[in-house]
Amino acid sequence: MGAPTNTRWVAVVPVKALATAKSRLAAGSPEHRQALAGAFAADTISAVRSVSNVELVLVICGDRRLAQTFVAPGVTVLDEPEPSGLNAAATAGINWATSRHPAAGVVVIPADLPALRADDVDAALLLAARHPRAALADREGVGTTMLTGLPGSPPRPRFGADSYAAHLADGAVGLDDSGLDRAVRDVDTSHHLSQVRLLGVGAATGRVLDAG
Repeated sequence: MGAPTNTRWVAVVPVKALATAKSRLAAGSPEHRQALAGAFAADTISAVRSVSNVELVLVICGDRRLAQTFVAPGVTVLDEPEPSGLNAAATAGINWATSRHPAAGVVVIPADLPALRADDVDAALLLAARHPRAALADREGVGTTMLTGLPGSPPRPRFGADSYAAHLADGAVGLDDSGLDRAVRDVDTSHHLSQVRLLGVGAATGRVLDAG
């Protein structure tokens, strides 16, 4: 199944509360780790909202103070009433998006892609528009950095251990990641962070790293 290249999208970005975010990231004090997690989210959202065919970025966040930092034109922030994990937050966003923007595709993007750029998202969505549902693997081929669904075929989130395999088993088509290095570099560990620093990170992450 194909779709016009001008497919419009709603991007759902679930954001964890800082107190529980990036627990595997050995990056100094807990305060520094939390600052990095917030910066990763800010840079991810900034990149996505700059994509011309993303008509809305929907941020799902149960941390109200953090959520207020994401308010911007083209961004809607929804409270996560019962923090129940990434899949529950993503599903809440998908349901909201499909009920209010039924003619748009939906892409779920986890908020830990600090090297992401708008052209990376644009290229991935161009590929995704060819399939009812699709998934982009992380660099290790284990996790998922984008999960998409066209109108009438909303994404079905299966985030967690081996999520990419779970999404493929559930019918999503795997996307070719050629030229999408920034889009597959999520950050869970200090090694991941070192890798994205070589690629170049967004402004918010750069400020936190510079502050040390």
